[in-house]
Amino acid sequence: MSFGKFTLFLLIVFIGCKKHESGRVPLARLDDQTLTLEEVQTQLDTARGVSQTQVRHYIQNWLRDELLYREAVKRGLDQSEEINRQVETAKRELVINALLEQTIYAHGTNEPTAQDVHAYFESHKSEFALQSDVALLSLALFKNRDAATEFRNAVIKKHSWDSIFVARQSSMTAHTDSQYCMQTTQMPSELWRVAANTAVREPSFPVNTKNGYYVVIVWKFSKQGETADERTCETEIRSRLVVEKRRQAYNTLLADLRAKHNIQVFTASTDTDTGAEHTQE
Repeated sequence: MSFGKFTLFLLIVFIGCKKHESGRVPLARLDDQTLTLEEVQTQLDTARGVSQTQVRHYIQNWLRDELLYREAVKRGLDQSEEINRQVETAKRELVINALLEQTIYAHGTNEPTAQDVHAYFESHKSEFALQSDVALLSLALFKNRDAATEFRNAVIKKHSWDSIFVARQSSMTAHTDSQYCMQTTQMPSELWRVAANTAVREPSFPVNTKNGYYVVIVWKFSKQGETADERTCETEIRSRLVVEKRRQAYNTLLADLRAKHNIQVFTASTDTDTGAEHTQE
C-alpha cells in the first residue's frame, strides 16, 4: 500500500473523527491524550506499505502503554529513587552516545583515503596471505561454438581482448570483466579447471557448458599462501582503518577533555598501607 493510499485508508476508517485543533487527524483518544495519524506515520515504515492490521496493533499497543503508564504514575512509581536513578543513567548514556556520534562516528569523519589504504597494505602484507588459489579473469559467453571461436581468433589476431570485447558485447549472451574468482566461486567447475591451466593473458578455446560456450582469459593467477592483491583486500583494510581512526579520535577527545578539567582520584588504602592515596591530574 502506497503512502497516499495508506493515508486515504485511515481517513476512511476514521471518517467519524473530527480533525484535531492542530489540524492533525486523531486516531484514538484516552482521556485528554490523543494519538494522531501524523504520530503513527513517524513510527511506521510507510515506504513499504502499512496494513490495516499494523495500524490496529499500533493503536492497541498505544492504549495499553498509556493505561499502564498512567496507573504507574498514579501509584507514585515515577517518583521512586530507583526509577529516577535508571532514568538518569539512561539519559547520561544517550547524551554520551550523541556526543560520540557527533565527534567520532559521524559519516565521513574517519573515511580512509586511497593513500591510507595503500600505505596500510604495504606495511601489513604478511596479514593478507591467500587462503586459496585466486584468478583475476574475464569471461565471454556465446550461444554457439562458432561465435566463441570467432571471438577468440579476433582477440589473438589483434592481441587485444579489451577492444574486441567492447566491439562484440552485443553478440554475447553474458560477460564478466576483470573479476576475482576462486574454486569455491559459483561458476561452472569446467571454467575453473580452464582458468587454473590456461596461460596468463592467453584466451582459452571455447569451453562447452550447459549455459553455452565460454572464452576465458586469465589476467593473473595467484596461488594459496601468496599475498593477495591490494584490490581484493580494500574493503577489509578500510574497515580496519576506520576502527583505528575512531580509536585515535576517541583517545584524543578524552585527552583534550582531561586537559580542560581539574581531576582528582582518591583510592582507598590496601594491604599494609595506611590512609588514603591521593593523585591529581
